[in-house]
Amino acid sequence: MRFWADPPAAVAAAGRVRLMLVLLAYLGLVSFGFGPELTDDHAFRQTQTAITAHFIHGLGDLWRYETPVLGPPWPVPFEFPLYQALAKGLSVVAGLSLETAGRLVGVAAMLLCVWPLTRIAQALGAGQPAWVLAPVFLAPLYVFWSRAFMIETTALLFALIYLDMLLRMLRTGRAGWWWLAGLVVSGLLAALVKVTTLLPLMLLAGLAMAWLAWQVVGRRTDARLLGSLLLAHLLIVVPAWIWLAHADALKAANPVGAFLTSQALTQWNFGTPAQRLDPQVWFQVADHAADMLFPLPEPMRGLKALLVGIWLAVFVFFLRRCDSDRRVQVAAVLALFLAPFLVFTNLHRVHTYYQAANGVFLLLAFGLAAEGALASGGHARRAVPWAFGLSVLALGVASFCDLHVKGTQAGQLREISAQLQAQTSADEVVAITGQDWSPVIPYQAGRRALMIPPFATLDVVRANARELRAAGAKLTALVRCGTGQEDAVRLLLSELGLQPQGPRWVADGCTLTRLAPRHMGTLQSPAKG
Repeated sequence: MRFWADPPAAVAAAGRVRLMLVLLAYLGLVSFGFGPELTDDHAFRQTQTAITAHFIHGLGDLWRYETPVLGPPWPVPFEFPLYQALAKGLSVVAGLSLETAGRLVGVAAMLLCVWPLTRIAQALGAGQPAWVLAPVFLAPLYVFWSRAFMIETTALLFALIYLDMLLRMLRTGRAGWWWLAGLVVSGLLAALVKVTTLLPLMLLAGLAMAWLAWQVVGRRTDARLLGSLLLAHLLIVVPAWIWLAHADALKAANPVGAFLTSQALTQWNFGTPAQRLDPQVWFQVADHAADMLFPLPEPMRGLKALLVGIWLAVFVFFLRRCDSDRRVQVAAVLALFLAPFLVFTNLHRVHTYYQAANGVFLLLAFGLAAEGALASGGHARRAVPWAFGLSVLALGVASFCDLHVKGTQAGQLREISAQLQAQTSADEVVAITGQDWSPVIPYQAGRRALMIPPFATLDVVRANARELRAAGAKLTALVRCGTGQEDAVRLLLSELGLQPQGPRWVADGCTLTRLAPRHMGTLQSPAKG
């Protein structure tokens, strides 16, 4: 039984044509999702990424970039802003809207994934990469999130290049300088852009190095490959750790950001032992995994379960017709799909976009099983292309429907954002309650904000007021969405000597009020704009 196969010398011309058709179908689908709104799904994260890009004005901002929604100090960094810088740079150079530029960067990164994915498929003996890659590029998971204003496909691209380089060295048993350089650069960029995408693959590298160490101790191989891999991962981990420590130090300087350091979010990121033993948690994770394939809305849950069941039955049909080597390969790829659920259980329970880091391996496993079933021949060979074609077509149709449904959900908080933009100037700061620290309103209005999330204590609000005074920031407006946080608002206004002034504007369930120093009295002027 062999895990590795000899890569085909070249992909046949017909295979290249099929792959091009798959990519054209992918581009046709994503083109339906290039609208201007960033509130179609997970608006919190999309606008968080976008507002950091909006406030990047040069290379010097990358080390201390701003996420200006938690009050001063404005830098509250998470990932290294490579994606954001590319989006902003493309926007400026090409004269595109920031939203369009960000979508283009994500789609370009997804298209570039063709290279490492093809290499990985060929290393596993796939002579027809189009079969292996088609489920990836037509699945709703990647059609939707690759055109979102998100870092997901950029991180995935570097993680897949890292995996390709690692597998290439393990397969050949040697570490050429170019391969090592590729491993270090791609691994470091993946770690800086989104470490949760890379970490499960580094666990695979750790297991490989442990196996190599066992081989070295038993004198069954020399230590050169092991030493090269250890050095390469040291060059990945150390700079990534330096960035993490730097980002945490900047976050800790902000009264609310102190709640968002990597240490403070450890349980949020990894979950708890109790969660891993809770069937309800795994039901939620499984539901998100099903959404990678057929993200139907709640009223159609039964149909979603049926479609996923049929898709899995086709998967088993393919797998039973593969030879034993291909089954081992599919099992290994499926392990890469399942591992992140065990590592980042809570993140996968809450978010549907985190599966962009590992869903590729489920879809690759499906394609590998189909290609293996076709290659093995047998009496069912004629049924394999039909079953595969219908399965891929179903994914494409689901992608189109998903874009349409989520597109109708766009435009959240658009009216109150427009009113805020009209009533304030670009150098003013707005306080916002009732929105946690979601940047939707500040981003759409193009304004810096002090958002008061539910977990902010009165001491934190008092510290926010001190930081606003120290920074000389002009807090001139208050947006209140819903009710609550009365004490926090009163304390903030009292600390800054402000009071509501003039008319109020109501939209989207939120109220916008101008603020002015107490001694100025009531403003009588009409609404600005």
